[in-house]
Order: sequence, then C-alpha cells, then structure tokens
Amino acid sequence: MKFIRLPRFYISFPLAVLVVVVLIGISELSYQRSRQALTDVSELVDARQSIQDMLRYVLDAETGQRGYLLTGDSRYLEPYRTATLHIEKERAVLQQWVSTHPYDIARMPEFFSRITRKQLEMEVSLRLHNAGNQVALRSVMDTNVGLEQMRVIREVADAMLASLVDASAVAQQQVRNTLMISRGAIAIVSLLGLLGIYFYLRQGESLQTINERQQRLLQKERDQLEIQVMRRTHRLAQLATYLQNVREDERARLARELHDELGALLTAAKLDVTRLRNYIGNANEDANTRISHLVEMLNSGIALKRRIIEDLRPSSLSNLGLAPALEILTREYQDRSGIEVNLRMEPVDRLTPNAELTIYRLVQEALTNVSKYAEARHVEVRLSTEDEEVQILVRDDGRGFNPEDIKPSTHGLDGMKHRVEAIGGRLVVRSATGAGTTIEASMPRQREDEAAEGDPADQPPHHPAG
Repeated sequence: MKFIRLPRFYISFPLAVLVVVVLIGISELSYQRSRQALTDVSELVDARQSIQDMLRYVLDAETGQRGYLLTGDSRYLEPYRTATLHIEKERAVLQQWVSTHPYDIARMPEFFSRITRKQLEMEVSLRLHNAGNQVALRSVMDTNVGLEQMRVIREVADAMLASLVDASAVAQQQVRNTLMISRGAIAIVSLLGLLGIYFYLRQGESLQTINERQQRLLQKERDQLEIQVMRRTHRLAQLATYLQNVREDERARLARELHDELGALLTAAKLDVTRLRNYIGNANEDANTRISHLVEMLNSGIALKRRIIEDLRPSSLSNLGLAPALEILTREYQDRSGIEVNLRMEPVDRLTPNAELTIYRLVQEALTNVSKYAEARHVEVRLSTEDEEVQILVRDDGRGFNPEDIKPSTHGLDGMKHRVEAIGGRLVVRSATGAGTTIEASMPRQREDEAAEGDPADQPPHHPAG
C-alpha cells in the first residue's frame, strides 16, 4: 500500500489552529466559570447582609416598641414602624433570592416564621397597651416570650449565616479550582507550544543545514561551470585571434604573390607592348591605336593590382607608418565615396605593429560600414593619446541604428571589438536612430622597455609599393 505524504504545512498549520482553539476554549470556559462563581459569592454576601439587616431591624423595632411601652411617648413608634417596613422589604429580597438560587440555606423558613412571631408578639403588646389592659400586658412581658423569641431568631440566623459562609467557601473553592485548571491547561498548552517551537527550530536548523549544503553544491557547480565557460571563452578568443592572424598572414601572402607574380607579369607585358609600339612606329596607325589602348588597360590593371594589394596588406602602413597610412586611406575613401572625411591626428608613438594594424583595420571597417549603411554626408576620424592609452574615434552623421537590433549574422562590429580587446583595449559603439553612429576605442601603448626591445615577429612583411 502506498502512503501519500502530505506537505508539512498541511499538518502543522491545522495542529497549530487546534491548539489555539483549545487554549481559547479553556480560557473562555475558565472565565465563564470564574465569573459565575464570583457572582454567586457576591450574591451570597448580599444574602448575609440581608439576614444581618433583618436582625438589626428586629432589634430596632423591639427597642422602639419597648421605649413606647415604658414612656408612652409616641415618638418611639416611628423607629418601630420604620424597622417593620424594612423587615418586610428584606423578607421579600431574601424570598426572591431563595427562589432564584439553588443553595439550600439551613432553617430559612424557620427564620421567616420566627420573625413573623416576633412581629406578632410586639404587635399584641402594643395593642394591649393602647387598650389600657396593663394587667394582660404585664403578664405577657413577665413570661419572657420576647427574649425567647430573640434567642431563637439569633440561633436560626447564626445557622443561616453559617450555611451562607459554607456556600461562599464552596463558590470561592470553585473559583480556585477553575483558576488552577486554567493555569494547568495554559501550562500544558505552553509546554506543547515550547515543544512545537523547539521541534520547529530544530527542523528549521536541519532544513537550513540541508539548504546550505545544497547552496554549497550549487555554488561549486556554478564555479565549475564558470571556469569551463571562461576556459572555453578563452579558447574561442584564442581561436578567433589565431584566425585573424591567419587571415592577415594569408592577406600578406596574397599581397606578396600578387606583387611578385602578377606585378612582374603586368610590368613585363607593358614593356613588351612598349617595345612593339617602338618597333612598329608610325607605319600602322590602327596598330598604334590598339597598342595605346592595350597600354591603358595594362596601366589600369597595374593600378587595380596596387589597390587590391593595399586592401590586402597596406604597404603605406609598413613603409610610412600609421599617420600617413590613415591619411592615404581617408583620402582615397573620400575620393571614391564622395563622403567628406575630417581627419585629426595627434603624434602617436610606442605602438606595436599589431596595434597599428588594429587601428588601421578599425578605421577601414568603420568607413566601409558608413558606405554600406549609414547614408552619411560627413565622417570624423580622430586619433589622440591620453596618458598611456591611444584613443580612436570614428563618428558619422548618418541615419544611425539601434544597437539592440543588430542581427546575429552581422560580425563586423563583433570582429572590431574582438580585435581591439585582443591587444588589451576597449571598444564602445553608441548609436540611435536618426542620430548617427560613434565608434570609440582605446588601447594601451607599449612601454619604453618593450618598445626598445621590439619583436621582429610582429613586424608585417615588407614589400614595395610596386
């Protein structure tokens, strides 16, 4: 049989709610019981006070009655009548209390009966006095009936008060029991809560330990992935640099072969045509015309060869340096494209041949992109130095573009950026639709000791302009 394991939340949360409900229920039940017990205690105290008041009123009535009988002064009747009224009032209160409470107060009916007899005895004495029957009155008073009635009334009242005290003690004990039950329940629930908190913290600590272990494993895997990515990125960068170097070497080889082989062929052909024209002379005008046309075609071929060689490997950069090579490049670009180029350069020294070639290719690629895409009328090219860095800027006033919309298949800007970063430089492209494009690059200059040593391997192959 397969058991379904519920999430801890669906178990712990209902248990917590159940504990809270039980705690609230115990607290409410204790409150209600304590409240009822305190109410009963208060009402028992009121009943005791009523009994004591009835005793006091009976004594007051008896005192007033005896004063009137002894002096005949009717003023003593006022306390008697007032006490009699209060006795009836307290009687009604006690009877109402007895009818609404379950307490069995000992001798309560007897108490009321004795009070009634005492009242009748005092009323009979007053009537005999008012009737002038002193003999009968004296005989009644000599029997000590009043004293006996008061003794019994006090005895019954003491028994009733003792019963009320017992009932009050029971109610107070009920309050104490309720409080003890409440305290015990709260203590148990608190202990359960502490145990729950302890297990929760322990579980949380375990979960935290597991989480930290997982985080360490994830971090380790992430570090390994980053190392692998860095290694592969470095290998790809090395491969890209190697391919660029191979491309430049292949360009140099093609330039040499074009210069040495094709240049020699075109030069020899031009010399042969010149000898042929000298041999024919002016005897054949049609042949001279054809020979002149052939010479022009050979000259065009030689010029085309030179331009191709310059595109493959600029001889001006090898023979004249960076500044003249950039001047030639921008001037020829302006002549071909009709786009005005403003070139501003500061004297730059301590650059490796590879850095000079990178700057030249960067400007060449930027100008090519302007011709293809920018639809610009003016281009600014600026070469400057700042501290130990060389700054290159190419800015046009063309239509611009959104750098986020560059197609993945377009590698011109990526190639420029990689070429610059391969020698420790930085390249930034800023552009916006309708605001032109600015390409800024900075690369370090060679230190004095490095410049003094030089590296023949970095020197580009030398060939004449041909």
